[in-house]
Order: sequence, then C-alpha cells, then structure tokens
Amino acid sequence: MIRCTKCDLYKMESEFHIDRRRKNGRTASCKACVKSRSSKYNQTQRAKQLHNSREKQYRRDDQESYLIKNAESRARRLGIMFSLEKIEIPEFCPVLGIPLGMGDGRVQDGSSTIDRIDPTLGYTPENCRVISWRANKIKSDVTLEEMKKIRDYMKREMV
Repeated sequence: MIRCTKCDLYKMESEFHIDRRRKNGRTASCKACVKSRSSKYNQTQRAKQLHNSREKQYRRDDQESYLIKNAESRARRLGIMFSLEKIEIPEFCPVLGIPLGMGDGRVQDGSSTIDRIDPTLGYTPENCRVISWRANKIKSDVTLEEMKKIRDYMKREMV
C-alpha cells in the first residue's frame, strides 16, 4: 500500500503510475488525482483559448474601442491627460501609405496605433492620429536631424 500525497489515502500499488526514478518505483500521486489535476488544467487551458479568441475577434471587429481602451489605460499608468472619446481610423497609414489593420495578437507593421503628435500633451482629440505601428516605432525615438541624416545617407548610397 502506498499513500497518495494529494488525496492522502492509502491505495494499492497498481493505482499509481510507474516512475523508475523514485525509490518505490511509483509516482507520489495516484492515477485518479493525476487525472483530476489534468482535467482541471485542460479546462483552464480551454477557457484561456476561448477568451483569447474572443479578444482577437473584439480587436478586429471594434478597432476604435480597442485602441481607445488601451490608450486610456496607458494614460492612467503614465499619469497623463486623456480625453479621447472617438478617433478616426484611416484605411491606409498617413505616413507610410501601408494598409492599416489589427493583427492576430502580434504587432505587425500595419497594425493600427494611436500616435501622440506632441507626447507632452497627452491623449486629446487634436493631439492624436492613427498611424501604422511601423511609422509610430520609427517616429518614437528619432529626431528630425537624425531623419535628415538618414535621408541624405540613403540618397548618397542608393544611387
């Protein structure tokens, strides 16, 4: 007889899985406890998958609400002003001209993002535009002087 560490009952040796690494050659938990734990884990995983698929569908169906909700959360976290109620999402990125859309949970070059024209002013209707993730990333930490240098370099080297 072996005591199961999960249900704390003594059971026959045949009610435990074989585990050659252990002294007695059997697992510490009985087959019934392992099955119960596995079943609970699988239910949790299915619930997570369902939630994720609903979230992806929500992002695709209502991009505007999704972008605004995330911007509001960022504003709260950063302690900056937020007064967006509505924002227009163009079909193409006004900076790069690539099609805008929402990915499948992963950021892509054409993913829609809210750009704060002047980062110090916060999320206000007159300060925000929707552009592609790629354009926003490029714009995020480059100065006008650096952009001019890159342009000049490309003109010289791409002849």
